[in-house]
Amino acid sequence: MQFIENDGLIFIPITLGYNSKSYQITDCILDTGSAGTVIDVDLIPFNPKIPGILKRLHGLYGHQDVVAQSVYFIQIENCRLENILVEFGDIKNSYGIKGILGTNLLRFLNLYLNFNQRNYSALKSISPHPRSQAPALIVISQKSSKVGWVE
Repeated sequence: MQFIENDGLIFIPITLGYNSKSYQITDCILDTGSAGTVIDVDLIPFNPKIPGILKRLHGLYGHQDVVAQSVYFIQIENCRLENILVEFGDIKNSYGIKGILGTNLLRFLNLYLNFNQRNYSALKSISPHPRSQAPALIVISQKSSKVGWVE
């Protein structure tokens, strides 16, 4: 699948399973610097009756309150992760970011990025438990065609 790079950010689409429905969400960034996964609350019919946790996110431009809820699944390409905690908040900004895919999600994927061809591949997923079995993030370098495993 092709990814879009804009100002150094990598954008990919996901499918979100929430409140018994599936939603296609484009323009989600891969963010290894974000601990959590955040989706803009205006993209789905948010259900406040689903149990959640009120959290405060801190970033370069201040803070924001979000509600974290467990979703049925997040699917990237053919990899589906179930029962993932997602933070819902108002994250629209000038970059057009609709979602942030943080390390709470990325740690459970084997993900290839090929910067030369601007594509990615999510090869497989595993159950999010236990933590110690999280696979490596795999990156194909811009300067080399060799694949490197990070363990």
